[in-house]
Amino acid sequence: MKLKKINNLRRFFRIIASPDKYIFKKLIFLFHDLLISIKFRESENFHSFKISTLLRNKLNEWHEDKSNTFIKKNNNHHHLLLNKSKKGEEKENIKKYVISFNNMPEDLQKSLHAEIRNNISKYVGSPFAFVNTRSWKILPNNKSFGPISTHRDGFWPGHLKIMIYLGKMNNEYGYFEIEGNKIIDKPKGTALLFQNSDHWHRGVSGNIKERISIEVTIMRTFINLDQYHSGHFLGRHYTSIFRPYLNKYNLFKIIRVTRLKVQKILHAHFVNLLNKLIPISRLNIGSGERAWIGWDNVDELDFPTVKKVHFTLDTRLPKKNNKYNLIYSSHFFEHIDDKTINNLLDQINKNLFNNGVFILKVPAFEDIINSYRQKNLKIDSLNGTRHCETIVWSWKNFGVKDTIENRISCLIVGYWNNAYGHHYPRSSRNISPISYHGPARLPESELKDLLSNSEIKDIKNKLFSIAIKDPDFNAFNHCNAWSNSNLEKMLIDKGFKIESSNKEIIKKEYEKIIPDFNNMFSWSHIIKAKKL
Repeated sequence: MKLKKINNLRRFFRIIASPDKYIFKKLIFLFHDLLISIKFRESENFHSFKISTLLRNKLNEWHEDKSNTFIKKNNNHHHLLLNKSKKGEEKENIKKYVISFNNMPEDLQKSLHAEIRNNISKYVGSPFAFVNTRSWKILPNNKSFGPISTHRDGFWPGHLKIMIYLGKMNNEYGYFEIEGNKIIDKPKGTALLFQNSDHWHRGVSGNIKERISIEVTIMRTFINLDQYHSGHFLGRHYTSIFRPYLNKYNLFKIIRVTRLKVQKILHAHFVNLLNKLIPISRLNIGSGERAWIGWDNVDELDFPTVKKVHFTLDTRLPKKNNKYNLIYSSHFFEHIDDKTINNLLDQINKNLFNNGVFILKVPAFEDIINSYRQKNLKIDSLNGTRHCETIVWSWKNFGVKDTIENRISCLIVGYWNNAYGHHYPRSSRNISPISYHGPARLPESELKDLLSNSEIKDIKNKLFSIAIKDPDFNAFNHCNAWSNSNLEKMLIDKGFKIESSNKEIIKKEYEKIIPDFNNMFSWSHIIKAKKL
């Protein structure tokens, strides 16, 4: 099918004839596309192709999963220029007839983009960048509105659109019209490339079946570029010709991360200065990079507001003139061994006023083990093991499966080898085929039996003994775990009185006093203890 050719001169007059606040940017996009046409050639108006059956089946499986449907709220802080929110009758029609989908999984999206690039490269006439990927389902027998009314998209010059239809294109499932031409009686998986802002077009809903549509926006560029960001259901196109090029080298991310780091350091120096002028009565142990007004912080790292301490069985907390009324430690004790904890509790007791309070927060090991044994624990709901998602890539290097048992095991005892480097800071992590950061490695059946039948202390000891024997062992991440009663007994033996282990009650009292009290709250066990 041939459509009337729209050249850049005509696009220029269209932009000039309808000036708006984006007119200057539109002209830059037009000039960018003109340069691409000079170096390569202009794109074709229209091209039809078909995606593979294997890919179509995978896309259908994903769309059939009802958990992927959602209604996306507008978000102005995005890489793309977004569609304006609809109003009145059109808004109501969209709510009634259009069901939108979540962002596609990265691996599936990459497969889709690879097939598209192979099929359309010679028709686009130049290299191109993938800009946005979104999908929706339109119910049958609906009115003409939005995407099913005749329209031109008004994207800025250089952008094109690919529409992919997973069902057949016919009266039953719906079809497509462009410049009055019907694209109908086409097989499942038909895809259409066209200049969506130059030509009038619309989707036509089916009279019996719902129609699933996938829309991919591309932009002609000087080099081939992937979609380096998540898609957006309201996304239209890039707001800058530089965005796809800079995304390739993560320059926007580098600038943003650098700015946040500078802000964090400046804030920490300000808090440091302020803390020198006021009395300090609270201590955070294993603080990380915290900058809290009125608090001392200790940890094994360099940061302006943190007093660096290496925790061993001989560690002494930094001396200060006065003792503390409140000492807090969150998700730190599981990183140190029993002898170090024994010494640290002595130091906490020594540095607290009489009747001073110690708030201890650790993973809710007992709750997690009990839920596992009752068989109502799912891997995607196991908050305590979501940190595993940053390290499971290394498990494959040694044949360790990403199972709920291995995630629980890693929460109790996890370690990294020499090839991995060090987990803290992130810049010290090495990604290689021999890197490993994960659970102690033992047969699946043996691990299931251990988690199902042993006390938490015995589970920890067994996993610890296996991990430490790895000839390439470097360091532990987690190396300790307790039942609730054992944790309380450990504190009582060190001269503390248990005031409460009801985290909701403790929350009411301390969430406004401790700045990050609610962090990791859902999968934490919390104890309030008082020095006798």
